[in-house]
This record gives sequence, C-alpha cells and structure tokens, in this order.
Amino acid sequence: HALMGVSHFRIYDNGSTDGTQALLARLATHYDIQVLPWTVEGIERQQSAFNDACQALAGRYDWVAFLDADEFLFDPHFRQLPKVLDTLDDDIGAVAINQRVFGSAGRIEIDDDDLVIRRFTKRAPVDYPEHFWVKTVARPECVKTFQFSHTVLLRSGRYVMTDGSAREVAGNHPAQAAKVAGHGLVLHHYILKSWDEYQRKQ
Repeated sequence: HALMGVSHFRIYDNGSTDGTQALLARLATHYDIQVLPWTVEGIERQQSAFNDACQALAGRYDWVAFLDADEFLFDPHFRQLPKVLDTLDDDIGAVAINQRVFGSAGRIEIDDDDLVIRRFTKRAPVDYPEHFWVKTVARPECVKTFQFSHTVLLRSGRYVMTDGSAREVAGNHPAQAAKVAGHGLVLHHYILKSWDEYQRKQ
C-alpha cells in the first residue's frame, strides 16, 4: 500500500501474538504507522475500530480505506491510489470495492520467506460469488457509522461502485453488491493462503 501511494497507516491490534508488533515497530522507522491496542470484544470489534478511525481521521485525510491485513487495494492500471481517488466527484462519500479472492495456488506448507502477492497468483473467476462482496473506501467525515466491517451508512454524499454506478445491495448482507464492477479499483483478498496457513487461521 505504501508503493500504491498510501501516506498513513492506522492499525488496530486486537492482542496479536504472531510478531505483528515487532514487525510494525521496524516498519514504523520508514512509514507513518500508528498502532492502537484494541480490546473491544465480540462481533462488533472491527466495526468499532473502523468507527473510531472515522472520527480520528476526519479532517486529516481526504480518503480512508478500511481493510483487513490480508487485503490489498489495487488499481489494474497501476495508478497511484490518491490519483485514482482524486478523479472522483466531490459529492461521492464512499466507494464500494469488489474483492477478488485468491486461493492456495496448490501450496501446502507455509513459506514465510516470500511475499503473499508472489506466493499466491491464482484467483477465482470474476463471477465467483465471493467477488460480489465489497469493502469500503470513504471520506471519513461523510461516514455516519459502519455496517459490520464492510460497508457504511453515510451522513452525506453518494455511495458508488468503482465504475461510478450507484451501489446496490443484493442478498441478505449489506456487503453483497448487486454486481461486480467492470473496472476501477479492486481488492485482492488472500483469504486462504497455503493449507497449513488456512488450518492455523481456523
């Protein structure tokens, strides 16, 4: 994300024990990283963290992406993220970005010596059901509150897909969009990784 032009990282750590703190401390010598311990329990843990971020970052940053650690925001035309977002109309308050789910690439064992984006290069077809799910990039001052950890209710502005069309919900969850946008930003989601990593995650 730093290579894609992201200028600030606000990371909520809910008690990690996998070396995340040490890694972030090393990275913080090169990047603008703020780590906040987040002790909220229950299903609303992530939703509450994102709401906290909206309040803290409103007026400081034009756009904020609300992502998990295994999700990578990406422009298929290799444009910097700020340049892509600068092209959006001023009345847009949030953008729903379809995910692209990457699988195991047939890998069984964990290989921590290489980047996730190099280890896993095979994803499901565009019309795969999981690709209708979205995450949100928003102007923080426009957000009223988060719906789960994927989508928001806006106090102002339009909520659009990456192709500029209005976001429409399909299915029983607000994060399920009615379509997979034909172009624009995408979210590469490395939800599985190797078989060993998937089992450890479970």
